[in-house]
Amino acid sequence: MFSWTPRTADLNRPVTPRDLLRHDRRAIFAHVMSWGLALTLLPAVFLGLFLAYAEDVPRRVEFGDLVLLAAQQFLAPALLLGMTIGVPVAFSRTACGPFALVCLWHGLLHRTPFRLLTFLEDAHLRGVLRQVGSSYEFRHVELQQHLAGSP
Repeated sequence: MFSWTPRTADLNRPVTPRDLLRHDRRAIFAHVMSWGLALTLLPAVFLGLFLAYAEDVPRRVEFGDLVLLAAQQFLAPALLLGMTIGVPVAFSRTACGPFALVCLWHGLLHRTPFRLLTFLEDAHLRGVLRQVGSSYEFRHVELQQHLAGSP
């Protein structure tokens, strides 16, 4: 579960930048959920076994109360811990998380539009950028040099 391996690419299907971002979002969700469930389900099994074989539980305490108490005191923090570990792991193994943070940061600084991918798709439709695989390139070297501030 913790050693994700990449799948082979389907070379017959064209990959757009939006498709690549969509696949990365799914990978982030899978990473976060797998870490969250792994760190929650394993302790839940042990807690369930402990509650099942506990002998000194008073008769007036019902099983539903014990489950609610366990969820509040143990399972919710374990799920939060799993997601806290899962988010950095997912961000380190995919491109979607860092891309979203960079878009947000540069959008707040008014360097790029907040919806950068939509902007790039529009520039591609207008002929300023060309799509090469899952990335965009400038069509004109002079425009690229002008935007980069080079002479």
